Amino acid sequence: MSTFSPKTFLASPVWNWGVFYEKVVREVMDKNWKSYQYWGGIKDAIVDISMSPLVPQTISDNVRAEREKIISNDLHPFEGPLYDQSGKMRCSAGERPSDDELLSMNWFVRNVVGEP
Repeated sequence: MSTFSPKTFLASPVWNWGVFYEKVVREVMDKNWKSYQYWGGIKDAIVDISMSPLVPQTISDNVRAEREKIISNDLHPFEGPLYDQSGKMRCSAGERPSDDELLSMNWFVRNVVGEP
């Protein structure tokens, strides 16, 4: 995004599927590949965040600190309390949605405007 909008880009997710593809190719070559759901993320270098120099350093530092908490499993992005955009509680305090619940999520979190 920074290439197309360098004066307005603030942050965006970065998806690096090459890490996963390499893993699968190795499994196939080693003849031990099996079908499975893959939930790789920041810790596996599949997902990251890119931030613009326009983002103030204190905010950038805070984002990076939260990123490290996700990697160390001290923070789960969907841990409750979690409310949808209508105000309905979808996940109680301390609760984490299951993989199936995350895969079937058809609502936005509170304060996101729009319809899924």
